[in-house]
Amino acid sequence: MRLSGKVAVVTGAGAGIGRAIALEFASEGAKVVVAEIDAPSSEQSTKMIRDAGGEAIAVQTDVTDDASVRRLVETTVTEFGPPNVLVNNAAVMPMGAIADANQDDWDRVMAVNVRGIFHCSKYVIGEMKKQKRGGSIINLGSVTAIVGTPGIAAYTASKGAVVALTRQMAIDYADDAIRVNSMSPGTIDTPMLARAVALSDDQEKARAGFDAIHPIGRVGTPNEIASAAVFLASDESSFVTGSNLIIDGGYTVAGALPID
Repeated sequence: MRLSGKVAVVTGAGAGIGRAIALEFASEGAKVVVAEIDAPSSEQSTKMIRDAGGEAIAVQTDVTDDASVRRLVETTVTEFGPPNVLVNNAAVMPMGAIADANQDDWDRVMAVNVRGIFHCSKYVIGEMKKQKRGGSIINLGSVTAIVGTPGIAAYTASKGAVVALTRQMAIDYADDAIRVNSMSPGTIDTPMLARAVALSDDQEKARAGFDAIHPIGRVGTPNEIASAAVFLASDESSFVTGSNLIIDGGYTVAGALPID
C-alpha cells in the first residue's frame, strides 16, 4: 500500500493511461478522484475501482474551463480531503502537419494539453500549500517532446510545452516540498492508438509499424505507465523532482524511425 493515506486526482481517467493510473493508485491505497469530461467513462472507471475494493469518486471535469476545475478541487477537498497527488493526464491528439492543421484543432490541443495543466495545477497547488505537507504532481509528456514524429505537429508542440513547464514548476515549488515530474511514454496500447491506426488504409501494417519502431519489439501497455506513476507519486521518489521519465521501449534512443 505505497499510497496509503494519499488523495490523488487523475485527469483523463476514463480510459487508457489515465484509467490504468487511477486503478493502480487505488490498489496501492490512495483515494482516487476520477476527473474526466466524459461522464459514462468516468463512472465506469470509478465502478472498476470500487469493485476492486478501492475508494473513488467521479467528477465530470473540463480541464480547459477554470470554473470546472475549481469545482473539481472543491469536490475533492469536501469528499476526500486535500489532494496529495495530481496526475495531469488529459490530452487530445489530432493528426496533421503544420500545413494540414487547422486553427481550431491547434487551439483545442493547446487548451487541453497545456492550459489544462495550468488550471489543474493552479488549484491543486493552492490546496497543497495550505496543508504545508508537500505533494507530487505528475504531468504526462510524450516522446514527441524529444524526437519528431510525422504528422502530429500540434500534439508535439503541446508535449514539448508540458515537459518544459514541468521543469519550471519543479523550481517554483521546491520550497513548498511539492515535487513535479513528467513521464514521456512511447506508443502505448490505448484508444488513442486505436484511433490513429484506424486512419490507415492498411490497419494491420500500421499497427505492426508502431510495434517495429520500438527496439523492445512492441508498444507499451497502460499498466507499465501506471507502475511508473506510482513510483513518482509515492515517497519512494522523495528526491526526484524536475525529471522527465522516458518510458518508451527504446524508441528515442533508436532515433524514432518513421512509420511507412
